[in-house]
Amino acid sequence: MTPQETAVPIFKKLFMIRVPVTATISEQDIKLFGTVFTGNDDIDRGHLNEWVTVMWSINRMVESYKKGIPIKVINHDDTKVIYNHIQDHLSAWKVYKDNGINLAKVPYDDLVDLDAFANQIYDVVKYSITKEYEPKSTLNDYFKQLNFLAKQHIDDIIETPIQNVQRSRTWREDFGKDLPKRESYADYYKKGDA
Repeated sequence: MTPQETAVPIFKKLFMIRVPVTATISEQDIKLFGTVFTGNDDIDRGHLNEWVTVMWSINRMVESYKKGIPIKVINHDDTKVIYNHIQDHLSAWKVYKDNGINLAKVPYDDLVDLDAFANQIYDVVKYSITKEYEPKSTLNDYFKQLNFLAKQHIDDIIETPIQNVQRSRTWREDFGKDLPKRESYADYYKKGDA
């Protein structure tokens, strides 16, 4: 895929996220109109710390991330989609840079910022990137077994799930294992800028 094709989801696709209310107001609007002031410090502080639900593109999330604005993705599956779109875009630009002729149009600074945002997202999605590290919930298995065993003898209902929960001391079987590290493109694009 070309960088132009991978840029479409970066700039056009919207994701439902939560951000502080101040992130939705431009600096110019704050200068012109100010912020809500009731005279009660608790209410005013609460208003400034209020979170709102918005639909933003990945590009807008990255711009806010650069300013230090926290972002909460509402649907966990969207986090993986966002990460994959970023990785596709970074990979496409890498192929273009390796094989392209007009390297002046490569947006090095933007790609470094995009890579930094991907590093933050990776901490959330690293467990679901590959099947071998996909989360396995012992609590979910416990309830499935409990539902299945509800038709069995009362002793089986009490003993079997408790033994399984005791065998599994952690929520994840891969707890403590070294998970794969993310391949960062930041150094690659910083070197290309020089």
